[in-house]
Amino acid sequence: MSKKSMSFTMVLVVLFVCGVAYAAATFTDFSLPALDGNPVSTQTLRQDKVLVVKLGATWCGWCQREIKELVKLRNDFDSGDLAIVQVYIMEGAETVAPHVKESPFTILLDENGTVAQQYNVEGIPVVLVVDPNGEITYRGNYTPHAELLNQVKTALAARKDKPSTKTAAGKAQTLCPVMGGPINKTIFADYKGQRVYFCCAGCKNQFEKDPEKYLTKMADEGVSPERAAVLCSNCGQIKGSPDCCKPGQTVCAQCGLVKGSPGCCQIAKGTTKPVELCLACGNIEDSPQCVENCDKPKANCLKCGRVKGSPGCCKPDLELAQAGLCPKCGSKKGSADCCKSQGNELCSKCGMVQGSPGCCRVI
Repeated sequence: MSKKSMSFTMVLVVLFVCGVAYAAATFTDFSLPALDGNPVSTQTLRQDKVLVVKLGATWCGWCQREIKELVKLRNDFDSGDLAIVQVYIMEGAETVAPHVKESPFTILLDENGTVAQQYNVEGIPVVLVVDPNGEITYRGNYTPHAELLNQVKTALAARKDKPSTKTAAGKAQTLCPVMGGPINKTIFADYKGQRVYFCCAGCKNQFEKDPEKYLTKMADEGVSPERAAVLCSNCGQIKGSPDCCKPGQTVCAQCGLVKGSPGCCQIAKGTTKPVELCLACGNIEDSPQCVENCDKPKANCLKCGRVKGSPGCCKPDLELAQAGLCPKCGSKKGSADCCKSQGNELCSKCGMVQGSPGCCRVI
């Protein structure tokens, strides 16, 4: 154990004060190992739900008492509305497992105290309520069921202000169409402009033998796959679209791809690495245009909480004030980057950045 971890453990105390008022702040997703050692991300747990995060330890009596309050809360809501995760600080699987044999919640291990430090946990238990928009609407210590119930109801009401994950055809995919298990978003197949996720590589192979069979099954269950925008390495058009490798198209003399295609003069013909268009802004994923135009939130520094790599990252507040930098995000105060996205004009038809390679082209 490092000296930093030891010092952190020594200042961690038990707090049994009930919840207090809390100004909303943006929740930063994290990934931690579960009891089986496999990493689990809070991003996959949230999925348009209210997320309750409880940080504690097995030796904390008030943490154990609060579990009963969370069990009551779990029974108050549908699984599609609420997700609860218990984070155990500075403890491993061998210590935690005997205490959570019948737990109905996701159990994660913060063995190094990284997440606890990220959220400035100085006493436990700590409870965070995150609304479907990704805002922390409540932070408290030991919190009785009645208060938790009220906080989750309030947070759930925020979902009406967020674009639904459902489409005209149906709901978002959460289960593998082959075996029916929870999806792993690192395992997927793109087919005719649609992205289908699976629980394992074997299911992906099975799907690719007869994609229409499983897409029909998903449609019957009211599930709509995500849109996919992978560029074809042979023609530069969106793979699987009506224009993909269509005969008779004019070829660009410079790059050899279809002239005017999203990949024209942006990717090399015959490239082996799949090139994707960002579905948020319509530009090639992680390209300079994507970084500049995308409305995805910028990553926060785990040490200071400001935008990672910004001029004010990890600098004292006094130095930020002298330099005219925003104390909240670290960017130039009042600039286009300050606490918000670039704000590019979006296409009224497709919702992507107007004039981007994916504008009105992504299926």
